[in-house]
Amino acid sequence: MNKFIKLGCLAILALMLAASSMSAQKVGYINSLALLSEMPEVRAANSRLESLEKQLVKQGEGMVAKLQNKLKAAEEQHARGELTAQEIAKLQTDLQQEELEIMKFEQKAQEDLAKKRDELFQPILEKVGSAVEGIAKSSGYSYVFDTGGNVMLYADESIDITSLVKSKLGM
Repeated sequence: MNKFIKLGCLAILALMLAASSMSAQKVGYINSLALLSEMPEVRAANSRLESLEKQLVKQGEGMVAKLQNKLKAAEEQHARGELTAQEIAKLQTDLQQEELEIMKFEQKAQEDLAKKRDELFQPILEKVGSAVEGIAKSSGYSYVFDTGGNVMLYADESIDITSLVKSKLGM
């Protein structure tokens, strides 16, 4: 019986120590999506991306229009009986090649946009990460969660450090 009392006391002591060490950890959260949407650098990056996308779309549309014009001209020549079987076969091959070039262009355009997005946003994300880390260290936060990714089920607004990060970023 004495052993059970000692084990019970040890278990209670261990729980009290664990609880006291957990309560010593300071936790905060930030809404990165809201923060990023308010940053002038993000608006500028998005504007540059939209401009590049419009430029690429215009270029792609030009390629498609050129192909459509060639196809229409070939159809008209064919309807008038001006094309031999060899010329028709060559036109089909040429048009298929141009169509393939358009598909390659579209794929490269998507890759270029993704690369530019990474290039523009990497420094912004590093800046925010550095600000969050600085505030976490200076304010004694053990953990900082991001509610922008909808990973947190509950967050007490008193531990939201978004305003501190904004202040550190000069916003």
